[in-house]
Amino acid sequence: MELPNEWIALLALVFVLGAKHGLDADHLATIDGLTRHNLRIAPARARWCGSLFSLGHGAIVMLLAVAFCQTANAHEYWIEKTGNRFLLQQGHKTAAHAGEARIAFDPAIVTQTLCTARNRSTLVLQAKGSPPGVDADCAQISFRLSSGYWTKTPYDTINKPRTEVKGALQSWLSQENVTRIEHWLPAMTKPTGVGLFIALTADPAALKPGDKFSVRVLLEGKPVPEVAVAYDGETRGATDAEGRINLRVRHGGLQQVSASLETPLNDGKADTLIRGATLNFVLP
Repeated sequence: MELPNEWIALLALVFVLGAKHGLDADHLATIDGLTRHNLRIAPARARWCGSLFSLGHGAIVMLLAVAFCQTANAHEYWIEKTGNRFLLQQGHKTAAHAGEARIAFDPAIVTQTLCTARNRSTLVLQAKGSPPGVDADCAQISFRLSSGYWTKTPYDTINKPRTEVKGALQSWLSQENVTRIEHWLPAMTKPTGVGLFIALTADPAALKPGDKFSVRVLLEGKPVPEVAVAYDGETRGATDAEGRINLRVRHGGLQQVSASLETPLNDGKADTLIRGATLNFVLP
């Protein structure tokens, strides 16, 4: 299924829920108490207690929302091909994300590079350079990444576990699989390696703008239901019970399909494990 882009309905719902929240008993009691107190010591100020409380409360909510929404603008990964070299890039590839097209990152976050050859054999390669890349004739290539632990504070997001950060609000461990298909093989309907993986269900070679195609989201080879899937950085829907979702081609060139899955993590260093997966393939 595809999610509707009904922003007006969403804003109306948020407004109604916010108005309902404003009538909570603790809010009313606080405003009443402040007003009664100021009536005794500063009558002219008492009339503004409700407005000032609302402005202060709203400002804090907005600041927290902006802080937490920064993770929604996280940089994308994708795989470019130049000649016979596959390069892992990071930045804002799609129009849905604003920011620098490419940014430098530590090549050491690449923990594994798998190349599936046209004869279906799988090779483990060593990515080199910055940005990291490999020279190989791959029908499919996958980079497995881990940027480590991240912790959000009221002021910043730090690349450390929560045990090493003061004022931690939330923390997570980040892992990612980035895959590019160059030449279709039937075996590509199954994952390469471990972790979260996006697999095409059929050869995409004949696809053109307007056509639909299907992918499956798999975790350790098993389908994952109810996972949000994005195309070109915009969420298009959620997977069904078989981990499947249908998407529509919007353009030729590099296709970017991504998904993420957040699960609890009980290692004492982070609250959650965030697994990401990206699938690239090129259409005429």
